[in-house]
Amino acid sequence: LVENILHWTASQLKGVPLKMEKFDLYNLVEGNIRLFDTFSVRKKISIHHNVLPGTEITSDQNILNLVLRNLLSNALKFSFERGKITINFKPSHDRLEFSVRDEGTGMDPDKLSSLFSPAPIPLSPAGC
Repeated sequence: LVENILHWTASQLKGVPLKMEKFDLYNLVEGNIRLFDTFSVRKKISIHHNVLPGTEITSDQNILNLVLRNLLSNALKFSFERGKITINFKPSHDRLEFSVRDEGTGMDPDKLSSLFSPAPIPLSPAGC
C-alpha cells in the first residue's frame, strides 16, 4: 500500500522522479510527530511509534514525509480527545510496511473499499 501511495504521490507531482536515498527513519518520524505537537497537545492525543533510533532505510524521503504527514494529519483530525495514535513499522522481506492507527470514528465499509479505486474518467461526446 505504501509503495502504491509513493508512486501515486510521485505521479501527482507532475513527473517529478523518485529520489531514492538513505536516511534515518527515526528522525523522519520524530520530525513529523513534532510538526503536530501543538495540535496533539490541544486535543490531548498521544502519538507513539516503534522505530528505533538509527534505523536507516533507502526510499524517497520527501514523498515518505508527505505520506506520513497526511496520514498523521487525518489521524489527528478524526481522533477523539484524549485518544492515541500509533505508527508501526515492520520489515517484511524486501519491504518496510507501516501503518498509522488512531481511535477515531473510522470510515464506513463502502467508503473504505472505494478509497483506492481509480476515479472514473469523464468522456466527452465524439467530435468535441
